[in-house]
Amino acid sequence: MASPIQFAAGALVLIRLSARDAALLCPGSMAYVYFTVHQVDALLPVQNGGEKAALICLAFLLIAFLGNVAWAVERSAPQQAAAE
Repeated sequence: MASPIQFAAGALVLIRLSARDAALLCPGSMAYVYFTVHQVDALLPVQNGGEKAALICLAFLLIAFLGNVAWAVERSAPQQAAAE
């Protein structure tokens, strides 16, 4: 169930449509996946293979609190010249 949430919320973050709200949803789903799938084997992410889940969770938390302006699709488009 986490894959569709991550895909949809990641797409929303990419196009900056409710980016902070979507980015707040993702860490919760990734934390659930980490604790139900990876935590069973060992405590630390390095020991149980949950490095990617932990990094994605932290990345979305960073986007949720700082915003995604630097990584947005709008930022990569060339800026139009101001009133010619």
